[in-house]
Amino acid sequence: MVTLQDRVELVRSESERLQSYLQTLPLDVWDRPSACGLWTVADVVGHLVWVADFYGDGIARGVNGDTSTPEGAPVPGSLDGPSLDDFISQRSIALRRQLGDQLLAAFEQRFHWFNDLLAGLGPENRVKPCYHLNRLREAQEFVVMSLQELTLHGWHIRSSVDPAAGLPNDCLPALTERIPTRRLPWSIPFQTRGASPIRYRFEMTGPGAGNQDIVVEAGKARVEPAGPDGANVTIRCDTGIFVLLMYGRLTLESARQDGRLEVQGEPALTSAFDRWLMGG
Repeated sequence: MVTLQDRVELVRSESERLQSYLQTLPLDVWDRPSACGLWTVADVVGHLVWVADFYGDGIARGVNGDTSTPEGAPVPGSLDGPSLDDFISQRSIALRRQLGDQLLAAFEQRFHWFNDLLAGLGPENRVKPCYHLNRLREAQEFVVMSLQELTLHGWHIRSSVDPAAGLPNDCLPALTERIPTRRLPWSIPFQTRGASPIRYRFEMTGPGAGNQDIVVEAGKARVEPAGPDGANVTIRCDTGIFVLLMYGRLTLESARQDGRLEVQGEPALTSAFDRWLMGG
């Protein structure tokens, strides 16, 4: 079990690790397409600076009893998926353009402030509600969300330079623990043919490893520890690949082609899993 203090320390160490990595990047890499949609590497860094600002503002106000919607921001839960993505993208790119050649310095400054803010969250403030785009969230929820942002967007940057780049090992247990509580992909109907339940078994190696089953029943999927029942599809990979799959960064087929995992089972069920990961 990863404690809240563990996660706070991981956010600090991952932000510092990413900052050190960014300092080594040649200038031409900053304009290179990242692995994050249409964003460049600089756009991804701008997004992370925006995350530190936006999350930090919500926490700082929330612990003082202010859960109001910031000026220019949407009422919590009022935007659907595409509209929400557009809002975040526009704000992130606007900030990146505003910062110009001070982008890396801003990353360092904002996360230094943000890390100190998280470290100062006492027990009496951790459960206080704070503004967030989807809904009011407890202050402590922003810790693992921040770790997710840093880790996965750091991978978007690194993998644009090194396609074989993986996720930091020390962050994997915390990200794995969060998988069952995320909205995606669990809110997406799982379309399969034939009888259910269908069991996808992940046999993992590496930090935080353990066998996990994704069970599909009546069009819905859930994750649970692997049980004694046989699996329809067995996937063998390391924990980092499992996390990238479950956070929508890879598909079974792409990872299989790259030699990052092995799949045994019916090809049609593998294809159904990939369609689910990509939104149905």
